[in-house]
Amino acid sequence: MTLHTTTNHSAASFDPSHVPAYNCVFTTTPLTEEYWLSLPKLSLAEVVTGEKPALETAASLCWTTTSLHIRFWCLDDHVFSPYQDHDDPLYEADVVECFIDPEGQGDFHYEFNLSPNNVVFDSKIINKNGEPYEFHTEWDAQDLVTSVHEGGLDDLCMMDNADKNKIPSDQAKLLVYDLDIPFAALGSAPSKGQEWRINLFRIDQDKEGARTFTAWSPTGEIKFHVPALFGKLQFV
Repeated sequence: MTLHTTTNHSAASFDPSHVPAYNCVFTTTPLTEEYWLSLPKLSLAEVVTGEKPALETAASLCWTTTSLHIRFWCLDDHVFSPYQDHDDPLYEADVVECFIDPEGQGDFHYEFNLSPNNVVFDSKIINKNGEPYEFHTEWDAQDLVTSVHEGGLDDLCMMDNADKNKIPSDQAKLLVYDLDIPFAALGSAPSKGQEWRINLFRIDQDKEGARTFTAWSPTGEIKFHVPALFGKLQFV
């Protein structure tokens, strides 16, 4: 559900008319490790300030006739997630998240959370006046496919923060999260040239219990459900 809200005096102001955009490539190519590494990358920033976090998160997306495919690469020096069951409150621990508004009107959106243990939380959110109004956690994305594995050297080399002076190799590892989201579960499939609204998030907890919140399109506060600030996913 991730209804995290806080006040921060250093919060940045983000303009809904200037959100990031990503060209989501159509593919018939098998989704091999090499193919994922060839796709354009986007980066997540501190959700409040828009600054670069200490532990980087990168992501790539592509689509096929049946599904939207999302991959996150997450540097992590302390993996924390006690949850093991579907629709557990994964947002209370380490997690990557994707919010999707296929119609782009802000009336509703879908939420997908994936934990380091490959556990899923999914929900459909009905909005009212741009704010979450109804959370339908009973909604499940049929035929959703997910996986989590530790990245290899090629993955690590493409990360901006893969500097041993910044991230000692004995303290951090790279986790790779994959989500294959069927368009049938979302009730619609895109066509080339169409634009959806989407945002990607990560919550990371360190050994002391401090939490870092990052987003592709920052919101200026620790609050993820802000459809007006979702980025633009352009299907090409």
